Amino acid sequence: MTKLKKMAKIKTLDEFKEYAQRHLQSLTPCEKSEGWYTVEIRVMSYFDAICIARNLIKACLVVIDPDAAEVSNAVPNNRINPCDLLELALQIMPFSEFEMLDEIHKMVSSKNEE
Repeated sequence: MTKLKKMAKIKTLDEFKEYAQRHLQSLTPCEKSEGWYTVEIRVMSYFDAICIARNLIKACLVVIDPDAAEVSNAVPNNRINPCDLLELALQIMPFSEFEMLDEIHKMVSSKNEE
């Protein structure tokens, strides 16, 4: 059964909440800060995590000073690895949530056409 057909069978708010809970998994509510969420970022090691953070900082430095081709020579390994930044962007994209939004949009659109 396709996801859209499963959505079409939802008749109550409780059924919709249960369906949404299965798909809304990218954001985790913070325990101490109401209205704030966390996003999981997978790394292979502490070194991998710091390399990603360094690449973010280096990219910001280049954005601040667009004439500079690279970050200062005072920073060891000053080349920016765009693959790390793109991987980070991919990890924080909530694909499951967007699939669900597409399904809701189709469901609402098809009901409006009937």
